[in-house]
Amino acid sequence: VIDFIFYWTHRAKHSWTWWWRLHETHHSARELDWLSTVRFHPLEKLLDRLINLAPLLVLGPSDAALGIWSGVDGFFGILNHANTRLRLGPLIYVFVGPEMHMWHHARDPKRGQVNFGNNLSIFDWIFGTAYVVNEMPGEFGLADEDYPLNDIAGQFVHPCRARP
Repeated sequence: VIDFIFYWTHRAKHSWTWWWRLHETHHSARELDWLSTVRFHPLEKLLDRLINLAPLLVLGPSDAALGIWSGVDGFFGILNHANTRLRLGPLIYVFVGPEMHMWHHARDPKRGQVNFGNNLSIFDWIFGTAYVVNEMPGEFGLADEDYPLNDIAGQFVHPCRARP
């Protein structure tokens, strides 16, 4: 349930300007590494927690189930941002692997509109947003040269900039 909600909210982040402005912090790293897993604008993370965790209030999973989900979520987050050439093989049809997620972070704006899944890739396959090829992306990061990459205070206020 959480991965299904994540998939659709992630697609919205790439489609809705106001949400993209928060999400672009995550995509700003020019070198994809495991720390990219936690590179987010704080307002985006607050919204994520409200939206993605709300179903848990209704479903009421056990502490053990939450612990397992948290471990799996952390594992895939680090794996998929670790800039590794590890391939999942046929498991790619069920789980998101580095070979998918790297293309999501590709600097090419067309390629960044693929592979929105978090842990499960099945929604990308079902809804036609899966993209897997043998080669690696040439570059990561934003095409926006004005993004304040080395200015954390600038990154906090950058989403509030005037529209071009």
